[in-house]
Amino acid sequence: MASMLLMVALAQAEVVDRIVSVVGQDVVTQSDVEFELALAERDASPIPVFEAGEVLARVEDYQILRRLASSVRLFQPDPSEVEERLRAFAESFALRADYADFLRRWGLDGYGLRGELAMRMLCERYVQRNVGLALRDPTPWTWREAYEEFMVPLRRQAGIRHIEEW
Repeated sequence: MASMLLMVALAQAEVVDRIVSVVGQDVVTQSDVEFELALAERDASPIPVFEAGEVLARVEDYQILRRLASSVRLFQPDPSEVEERLRAFAESFALRADYADFLRRWGLDGYGLRGELAMRMLCERYVQRNVGLALRDPTPWTWREAYEEFMVPLRRQAGIRHIEEW
């Protein structure tokens, strides 16, 4: 009887999210990737490499960059800049109800979204300081080339593992 109940429960199990990669000790889920896609649609980055390329790789890079930059005050965005970015994000929706739906869809409130935007800004500042300032000719191509040169050893050091679907 117990095995029958277990089989029924397994048959009714629903996948809520899925791990797609592990960056060091940090898990990246499918919903993290989907959230990045949805966020990037309305929050354009001033860093060209964050506007192109594979979304999963970008989320993995954010994990690495956040770990490197989060404890350095220089890279912390000013709260007023974060508020401005949050305001611009909210105003990108035609209706306030659409903005509320976005927050609800991702299980966020204004405070949670503020944190996500601050994290993006932290990563942007870190990359600007470590990659962008060295560029003599800041085209999208030179950005990509310099960024990849900067990130390859960091990715290797972080130990990114991709999880295949079963």
